[in-house]
Amino acid sequence: MPLAGPSLRAARVNIQLSPAPSLLLPFCATERQPLPHEPLVRDWPREAVLTDLYLTPALADLERFFLWLRSELDRGLRRARPVSHGKRYPLGQCLEISNAAARALCCLPQLMPPPGPARRGRMALYAFLAAGGAMRQVWGDLRGAYFQNAFLVGTYYADLANDTVIASKPKVEIKPLVEAQFTPVRDFHHYALVARRYWDARLLPNHLLPEVAPWIPAIIVVPGHGLQLDSPTNYMVALSRTNAFAPAEAWLAGPALPQGLFALLSRSLAAAGLGLPASPQAGRAAALTACRDGRAAGWHADARRAFRSVQAAQAANRLLKGFAATGPRPFSPPTAPARIATAAIGVD
Repeated sequence: MPLAGPSLRAARVNIQLSPAPSLLLPFCATERQPLPHEPLVRDWPREAVLTDLYLTPALADLERFFLWLRSELDRGLRRARPVSHGKRYPLGQCLEISNAAARALCCLPQLMPPPGPARRGRMALYAFLAAGGAMRQVWGDLRGAYFQNAFLVGTYYADLANDTVIASKPKVEIKPLVEAQFTPVRDFHHYALVARRYWDARLLPNHLLPEVAPWIPAIIVVPGHGLQLDSPTNYMVALSRTNAFAPAEAWLAGPALPQGLFALLSRSLAAAGLGLPASPQAGRAAALTACRDGRAAGWHADARRAFRSVQAAQAANRLLKGFAATGPRPFSPPTAPARIATAAIGVD
């Protein structure tokens, strides 16, 4: 495919790996804006035109380029982490592979596959980006069964870690986003449903630390992995803040945290001098009050307050790290979005 646009060296390729402090970026949750890493095409008509012009005619070559990139990344990733949660690479390493691909694509002008389809695919991607097309790393619900880290390339869904749940599947999958059944996580009830199916996890309301509950409204319990306050990631914190804490409040309005679990967790956190409620019922009332007071005070639009709440939740999670109902085990879900430092790729 002939190269369109400026020279390769001048291509506008801006890929950013964004850690948790990006919560300090402005986010006005009173209006519906795209969430960090949300699987939505931000300008569909424009992206559709660029996709049809540059990507669709070269789709097989683009797949070969991504397969070449995976083969280049696999050697180092396999050496770095041959086994994850008892499973051999690449199982359970969706995030690691996606982040490695994002870092590599940051140097797209320097990537040089051998002559042939892979190189043509790389040139097609370059031409698409040079013409103003967008590529972003995203996270969401795949077919109601998994949480998946993937990429949006124009109007295509591109999964460069397609073999991390079932190793026999192709390493790379590209399909139109409208056919991929890849959707944003809408609220905490949606998150709880997929977490149950994917991790066999149970999501509970955060009636333990009411002060951070508007931003971190849940506690996740994963059998064999432990529990923690959930979820201190850019996407889920932004979701909590949407519509002035409405998603967080809706989740916290559920039944009070079970008394036995509340007592165990309170003892685990007592040494930290945190202000803990006297009972799960008191914690529920305080968490709901925090949402309502925060809404009135405009805290949902205060990024610094959100960041401080994330830091407090992380500190509590360090104390809970060894807690598990079946014995002391570190918490680590089988696969997830980056939960404390969320990697975001944007090529836009």
